[in-house]
Amino acid sequence: MEFTLLCNIRGPCNASVSIRLRLLHVWPANSPGDIRIYNDCTLWADKTGTLIHGVSPTSMAVGIRRNLSVGKIYVLKSFGLSNPPNQYRLCSFDLALGLSPSTSFQDCVLPAESFPVDAYEFVLFS
Repeated sequence: MEFTLLCNIRGPCNASVSIRLRLLHVWPANSPGDIRIYNDCTLWADKTGTLIHGVSPTSMAVGIRRNLSVGKIYVLKSFGLSNPPNQYRLCSFDLALGLSPSTSFQDCVLPAESFPVDAYEFVLFS
């Protein structure tokens, strides 16, 4: 199976596009006021170390926390790409990973050394 690197992805991604990513972090997103559009933020890395910020709708929060584990590598299909949230930037990658109920996550068994274990990026944002 052929996997696409983050740096080669542009535009909408249908079920024929597969990416392998390690889930690095998951935390609740706090929106201004009481408006909760997104409930969880995620940070992912591909095997080259490229980071991408993931956002998911409130309806997926329990499923993400219950079914995905930080540190594991997943194959993702049927995801969206969009501009990152305006309030903050987690990484310099110019797109955000849009997770939806139709996004499929499959565990991927690979040697652990082939993907970054953890990563942070300091982004100048104004």
